[in-house]
Amino acid sequence: MSGTDSEDVAQPTLISDSLLSWFPFGVVLFLLPTSIYLANQIDLDYATTVLIPFVALALLSLALIFLAYAARPSWRSLAIPLFLAGLFIYVSDVLAPIEWGIMEGSEEVKESWTSTALQIGLVAILFAVWRFVSAAIIRQVAIILVMVSVGWQTVAVTHALVMTPDAETSPGRVATAQGNRPNVYHLVLDGYSSPSFMGAAKQIDLLNQLNGFHFFPRNLSNYDVTDASVPSFMTGKLFSGGSFKEFQAAARTGGLRKTLQAAGYRISNYTPDQSRFWGFEGADYTYTSREAGNSPLIRLAQIVAVRAAPDILRREVFSISGKVLPIRNYKAYKALSVPLLRRFIEEEEARPAVNEYVYLHAIIPHTPFVWDGNCEEKSSDYAEQLVCATRLIKELVASLKRHGKYENSLIIVQSDHGYEGDSNAVNFRPGSDEAKAQILKHMSRISPESYFTRLNALLLVKPPAAPDAPMQVSESVSQLADVQATIVDLLKLPPEQTDGHSVFDTATLKGRAISVFCCVYQRNDKGRTVILGRNLYETDFAHLKYMPDGSWQVADEIRAKHEGW
Repeated sequence: MSGTDSEDVAQPTLISDSLLSWFPFGVVLFLLPTSIYLANQIDLDYATTVLIPFVALALLSLALIFLAYAARPSWRSLAIPLFLAGLFIYVSDVLAPIEWGIMEGSEEVKESWTSTALQIGLVAILFAVWRFVSAAIIRQVAIILVMVSVGWQTVAVTHALVMTPDAETSPGRVATAQGNRPNVYHLVLDGYSSPSFMGAAKQIDLLNQLNGFHFFPRNLSNYDVTDASVPSFMTGKLFSGGSFKEFQAAARTGGLRKTLQAAGYRISNYTPDQSRFWGFEGADYTYTSREAGNSPLIRLAQIVAVRAAPDILRREVFSISGKVLPIRNYKAYKALSVPLLRRFIEEEEARPAVNEYVYLHAIIPHTPFVWDGNCEEKSSDYAEQLVCATRLIKELVASLKRHGKYENSLIIVQSDHGYEGDSNAVNFRPGSDEAKAQILKHMSRISPESYFTRLNALLLVKPPAAPDAPMQVSESVSQLADVQATIVDLLKLPPEQTDGHSVFDTATLKGRAISVFCCVYQRNDKGRTVILGRNLYETDFAHLKYMPDGSWQVADEIRAKHEGW
């Protein structure tokens, strides 16, 4: 019996028919945008205003449907089919989640035959419901579903609005400094391979500018990817098991910047965005390259459009939306790293000479390769872009000297990891056969040889009030987890319990083993890349130790869980 047969139809009202017919619009204009926002508040910089146009359109569409049905009662026969169309979009978002990721410098939407088959099955089920289930039953269930879903989401959004943090006061800001402490300039060049530093520095005549600096060519990154390395060196801690999400989040709310803030430092962040672990929720000033890229509203509109589309059309919707909407693609967004650092240089003149901590994270010389050796925007390669990154060090140093802040400041220049494509690093510190086998066991997305190459991370340190002497090259074996302790030590702040030590504490550094870990990013048994926290929620990390004699040892694996980003 058809659900449209008159004898089965309950007594519908104008309001109920309007709500049922509105459901597909409600899913696309309210339920999807708000759920995306709630899951990505940090990435959207807590900009709740991005929801206003969606909510306004949702309410407008409901009002127009109500008026249309009041004027043309015959149109109300569309109520149940429209509700089922909305239900298809709503359920599909759960049954066939979108595969959309940023991998190796490109943004990609994947389509899956499994997801398409699930959606075809869902269409068949909903069509059978429409044809063979009583319209009265459909209406009763539909009204409950619409009211509950919209009501629950409204409560969730309201709670998010109330709980949105205030970046000026959270965490607590110390109003006055405890004395005049030297400025700290902390520059991270993403993917800078340490074995290539000296060659690039000589090429642009940088070395004679680095008076007072110490270079640590034997420095290691404890992790091979940014998402693990940044939380580690910003807190001075190595992950020891449990929730990796909590380990990552600690850098955003605590760690080095929290310590310096408590000592009276004003915290400034120049980063690609606020969404990842280079961000700090208590920053006094933040400038991101995202501000020159896509607006959160435009980006959210694209995500909604792609998620609402059937899986078989998502790639096409992604492509069309990129052309219709004024969207800067991922490559262009990363290309803003050089202007980001130059923005810092422009603003440096107005910055006080004491009690300032400035964190800069530039996605360079990391892919995409869009800067040549003169930092002009054009297609290039890793070697060219590394020279550009080195040139940015020179520009930063020149700016601090020009404004009279170089001598008394603490300056850290580092990377978060090295780069597998650096020819100078291939045989710099290769892993043993046993260590390589351990990396293979954990299905790393890159080869073992590439993994060990990525551990060669840049580290340069200029203490405050350092002697005006040529740059010194240290033979100490250091690690990025030492950065936090080094800054605390050089500022003469109370020491904290961390896994790192000051790189100037040579007695402690001598004879210690350095722990390194893999793999936050993996390839599964089907060859597909999976990321802890995105599409992988529990795994074992490989744990290796670099020994004082230059050998490698395999240590116990570390169990990691992640509740999702």
